[in-house]
Amino acid sequence: MLKVTLLGLGLFVGSLFAQDNLNKISSTTLGGYSASLSSQNKIESNTTSPVLVSVYNKGKMLKAIDLNLTLYTPDNKTIEFKHIKSVDNQYLANMKFSQNGEYKYVVKFSTQIGGVSHYLRGEFKI
Repeated sequence: MLKVTLLGLGLFVGSLFAQDNLNKISSTTLGGYSASLSSQNKIESNTTSPVLVSVYNKGKMLKAIDLNLTLYTPDNKTIEFKHIKSVDNQYLANMKFSQNGEYKYVVKFSTQIGGVSHYLRGEFKI
């Protein structure tokens, strides 16, 4: 029993360290659904950075979803990423951050093509 407990504790701690290499940019929750934006690099202005979007329903990561992301820049420009491809159950978008300020975003997703769309809104600052 002690070996099983130690093994479980070791796996839990290992999973925490595996997630530490991502910098969380923002997360938002609505009606049991949540979305998280993260990057392996620090987000800075005048750079293009790969941003990973993860979507959850009641704490369980959703896989094989149709995901769109709309980014609103501080100077009121709109950048759309449609039908983002999955990389290890996270969705990757290369975003260009042209300036410092407050960015807003909308994550639109459905679990099947032609299915009900869900929207999650959030914001972050650079």
